[in-house]
Amino acid sequence: MAETEDTIDVLRADARENLNRIIVAAREVFATQGLDAKLADVAKHAGVGVGTIYRRFENKEGLIEALFVSRLADVVAMAREADAIADPWEGLLHFLNAGAAMMAEDRGLRELMFTGLPKALQSTGSRDDLADYIAETHQAIDGAAESLVSRAIADGRLRADFAATDLPVLAFSIQATAQLAKEHNPELWRRTMGIIVDGMRSTRTTPTGLDADPLTGDQLAEVFVFTQTGRSIRKS
Repeated sequence: MAETEDTIDVLRADARENLNRIIVAAREVFATQGLDAKLADVAKHAGVGVGTIYRRFENKEGLIEALFVSRLADVVAMAREADAIADPWEGLLHFLNAGAAMMAEDRGLRELMFTGLPKALQSTGSRDDLADYIAETHQAIDGAAESLVSRAIADGRLRADFAATDLPVLAFSIQATAQLAKEHNPELWRRTMGIIVDGMRSTRTTPTGLDADPLTGDQLAEVFVFTQTGRSIRKS
């Protein structure tokens, strides 16, 4: 009996180790490749067979749900943390910068927040549950954004014609920059952020410092050619 129990403990430890490897690998693969990444890519990155993933998760949606529910909770916590900052302008800047950094570093999270689940995924209970989590996340973010904007306008530092609904539009612009320049200047979104912040201020005496260098002319040409043709003109 003792040997049987020891064997079971070893099997359970192996299963836990495989699950941890799958979750870590999935987080890294979805962060770099987005939600269209294949389970075979996750399995290869984790050093396990695809069958091992299917023994733990019914389908790809189940893995995405297990991985991103906690990430969506992180987004909500960030928004509420920003709204809790006493200085509304500093809270608004934290909201923008922390949110942009989270999305820029995780393509899968960015896709969930801005475009939702890929239509190619089947309509399953996991998909429906995750869609509910996404909707709840957006509601929490919208509430924090409305509070921050109204307080910052009342404080006098945010332009009076700014609306809370402007924030997600600006977030799209920032993430478009992050996606466009990810291979050449992954921090370029911070430069876009500085320019946007200046446009949000009610008044300013000097421009906001920009925290990243601009693309060079060659880099910009490479970005546009690759975006339009899928081919690189970069010299090896």
